[in-house]
Amino acid sequence: MTTLDKTAVLAAFEAAYVAAHGTLPEITAKGGWYSVDGNKNVRLADLNAQIDDLNASAVKTAPVHSSIEENEPTKTPFSIIKTNDTGFTAEELWIVKLAETFQDCRLPRGLA
Repeated sequence: MTTLDKTAVLAAFEAAYVAAHGTLPEITAKGGWYSVDGNKNVRLADLNAQIDDLNASAVKTAPVHSSIEENEPTKTPFSIIKTNDTGFTAEELWIVKLAETFQDCRLPRGLA
């Protein structure tokens, strides 16, 4: 059985995790067990085994994810209303306000 260098394994795991998920993991160590982002506790050898899985998933998901964002049209769940002379009803006002935010929003309860 080989001995693993703790700092080398954790550094390689962090690099692979950032490549796969885009964020730095929160690793807590307690009694030889390591918890990544509050998930299940695993041993150092298991973290070393997960490095290859993370590297493989980072390679597979990167090209697919970027092409989906470019081709996906924006969708609005409601019709956009133009301004008028008489003013807006409450429902029309919410539709206009949510349409101007450029975010994925829903109408308030009771208006949909």
